[in-house]
Amino acid sequence: RGMIYVDGELVGGRMRNGRIYELKDKEICGARAKMGMVFQHFNLFPHMTALENLIEGPILVKHEPREKAVSRARALLAQVGLAEKEAAYPRQLSGGQQQRVAIARALANDPPVILADEPTGNLDQKTGAGILTLFEKLNDDGYAIIMVTHSPETAKRAKRIVAMEDGRIVNDTKQQGGKGHA
Repeated sequence: RGMIYVDGELVGGRMRNGRIYELKDKEICGARAKMGMVFQHFNLFPHMTALENLIEGPILVKHEPREKAVSRARALLAQVGLAEKEAAYPRQLSGGQQQRVAIARALANDPPVILADEPTGNLDQKTGAGILTLFEKLNDDGYAIIMVTHSPETAKRAKRIVAMEDGRIVNDTKQQGGKGHA
């Protein structure tokens, strides 16, 4: 139970006279555009190259000019260490490379917050550690990262851990140890 605000705006509803009212679909889509989402299973379009996966949203949803979207996508692929893979299709990429493309796609709209659902769950330990290091760098660059994980090792790297059980917060701890980034 509770409410989530991003940049001062209630997510999923509008507060009026002490009551929460559901947003219209268009308003919900606008709110979602302010969040980047990274999924455990990558969810890349298999028929599109890495570059095409990154430009699809900005062009179709934000009506960005193609040249601007391509320029930003190339910069994001470079940021995640995949500049040379822009023409590769997901099937031609390793799991870690696919996840980095998914992270770059989440950044394409320059959201203030990134939601990540088990982003290292399908990766080997070394590749997963690289993804966590990338998230730490993004956090240092000013992105808020909210990550769901069942891995105690992954959680140890976080600045703050909110443990939940049956949809309720059972513990909320700011980390003293660990790297304190993700």
